[in-house]
Amino acid sequence: MRNTFLRRSSRAAFLIFTAALATRPGLATEGLLRERVLFNSNWTFQPGDPEGAAAGLGYEQLKPWLLPSANSFVTTPPAVRPQGPAPGESITFARPSFDDASWRKLDLPHDWGIEGAFDQNLPGETAKLPWTGVAWYRKHFTVAAEDRARICTLHLDGAMSYAAVWCNGKFVGGWPYGYASWQLDLSAYLQYGGDNVIAIRLDNPQDSSRWYPGGGIYRNVWLGKTSPVHVEPSDTFVTTPEVSPASATIDIKTKITNHSSLTAEVRVVTQIFKLSSDGKAQGAALATSSPAALTIPAGLTAPSGTVLKLAKPHVWDTVRPERYTAVTRVQQDGKVIDSYEAPFGIRTIQFTADDGFHLNGKRVPLKGVCLHHDL
Repeated sequence: MRNTFLRRSSRAAFLIFTAALATRPGLATEGLLRERVLFNSNWTFQPGDPEGAAAGLGYEQLKPWLLPSANSFVTTPPAVRPQGPAPGESITFARPSFDDASWRKLDLPHDWGIEGAFDQNLPGETAKLPWTGVAWYRKHFTVAAEDRARICTLHLDGAMSYAAVWCNGKFVGGWPYGYASWQLDLSAYLQYGGDNVIAIRLDNPQDSSRWYPGGGIYRNVWLGKTSPVHVEPSDTFVTTPEVSPASATIDIKTKITNHSSLTAEVRVVTQIFKLSSDGKAQGAALATSSPAALTIPAGLTAPSGTVLKLAKPHVWDTVRPERYTAVTRVQQDGKVIDSYEAPFGIRTIQFTADDGFHLNGKRVPLKGVCLHHDL
């Protein structure tokens, strides 16, 4: 069985993916179109809930409010946000006016369990460290007034676990599973040109793991900014179904989302560039698609794709990891409103019954072990 599947979003850890959400110099024609800002610095941290708050913040109470955060991942009818008061909005820790000056100040990533003292009374298979319990994180930040025209999203690479997020005292959403990356649209909750506060509550229940899972916001956090009409990174795929020394077929599939309130008439163009060893696009485009015209109703997503040919490709292997990038631009009213890069390598893989794994037609031994994420 041959498989030339090269790239997808961070939903699957097995795939090669190095996201580049900021437009690279020399590729865009309309300035900075897409930003992904590291959001790790200047958080405050406090273990435990305020008195009397825990009763309404268990997963059973939060679940119907969290489910809409996963609508983009399901094919069943989307979850609908419940009516009535949202959870936690009356809790002091979630309010923007709460004084958190006495809380511990720290930068992310942070794991409160690994900081704790070893306790021989704790289960040995979970490292005898105090990773269970509830804790809160808060961050004060500003958003420029001109960002009102963009979609602002909070991206969390990993938070353990049952995360619930408030922005300026309003419940936004969350994610129960501690090992997955996820994001929330903050646009409707932000004070543009002013101060903002994010509050995140985590809850690590006992007896939820047979290894050390960690606790806290233990991976990076990002603030993303895009045009309301933009490429969906989590729905961008690059495959190379045909590869030879003479040429390679590059199949690029993506989706364009329209978060605006009006129908969008756009044109989509994709180009392929060679990547340097430090991950920067170089030289002229090696292939360019014909413009694809899309009409996307407000609030919906439309598929877009192209197949390009690349002459004399440099294949990716373990000795020389040659890479390219597919740069997809979205144009509206003659202007580029979004530009997204999908780095990829060209190679073939094959699992054989009698000769193991083949990379580009050559046998390559697979060496390694299965480790939990804490290692």
